[in-house]
Amino acid sequence: MKFGKIKRSQEEIAGFVMIILLVSIIFLVILGIMIRKPKEMSKDENVKSFLTALLRYTTECEARANENYNFADLIKACLNNENCMNNETACFILNKTSYELIGLGFKTSKESESKAYSFKIFNGNNSLINLSKGNFTGNKKGEELPVSIARENWYLRLEVYY
Repeated sequence: MKFGKIKRSQEEIAGFVMIILLVSIIFLVILGIMIRKPKEMSKDENVKSFLTALLRYTTECEARANENYNFADLIKACLNNENCMNNETACFILNKTSYELIGLGFKTSKESESKAYSFKIFNGNNSLINLSKGNFTGNKKGEELPVSIARENWYLRLEVYY
């Protein structure tokens, strides 16, 4: 009688251990799936406002005497391979202006709130500008803004990493 109780207790303990192992394995699988899942970019009104203001920014590229391109027109001029009055290409000024303004708006350092940024002007697989700077870790916030240029939809995407 005593031997039967011991054997039954051992079976119950073995069953309990099997259940704990099964639950642990399921937990590890779910955790692994969650870690591998790429992080979604959350929207940020500050980034959206920055991109909207960027499109209206008057650049140093002079189209005609005393008439400078705004950023949106500069994108179009770059796509058309135009030059500015100072003989620099519109694409050079577009790249330079993008780098300067984003650098001023989102300073990247260990001490600052933003640790990195990625800025891209693109249309499908065509990329006009692709700038990035900093340490790409942590959470990211950003925005993508459509711009209609020469009957095509181009997009400005700015992602800021915190």
